[in-house]
Amino acid sequence: MLWQHGLDTPFIGGLGSYKLYVLVAHHLERHLELGGSDRPAEVFLSFMYRYGVNRGTGILDRSDKRSRTLLQLGTTLGCDGGYEADLSAVFLLKHCVDLFKQCFLKVGQDGVYKQAPKKGTSILVDLFDVGKLIEDRSISMEKASLLDQFCKETKAANRAVAANANKQGRKKMPKGSGQQNTQKAEKGTANKRRKSKKDPKTGQTVFGYL
Repeated sequence: MLWQHGLDTPFIGGLGSYKLYVLVAHHLERHLELGGSDRPAEVFLSFMYRYGVNRGTGILDRSDKRSRTLLQLGTTLGCDGGYEADLSAVFLLKHCVDLFKQCFLKVGQDGVYKQAPKKGTSILVDLFDVGKLIEDRSISMEKASLLDQFCKETKAANRAVAANANKQGRKKMPKGSGQQNTQKAEKGTANKRRKSKKDPKTGQTVFGYL
């Protein structure tokens, strides 16, 4: 949702994944302390309710103050485990808060769904651009397929080059190579050991080894 609105990139002042994780963990801890359940739909809706509050609305003066948290530049939130999120550099934080507020107003009010979603339909349909999600998923799958094809072709080409190099190496060994020197040494040793000569008495050629 933040991504679809261009609010998820930290280096331009957006809310990054780590800070978002801490916000979710912080909310879940507070939500359970107040007697809430960990059902995904309830956690999601109450998350929007908690953080979708703007400064100056007076909402924090009401009895539901414990269920709401004002996010502003300079706010630091923490959760169990010692994790903290410093929001000082989230310059688009106001837009994030407005988005949370609009999402809550779109789906529910006072913690209750405005209307039950149609059978088999998620409440998220009202919050996400489903067409864009499908398009981006299709593009990602196409990229993955092209990358897989490229890797396979590269491996096949490397195997062909290696096989050709081995074939050429067997046909003609480079001068001074270890195998060629070994062959010459073995041949020279055989010539030295086996030598023909004539017997001075009989005049016949005889073979002997030195």
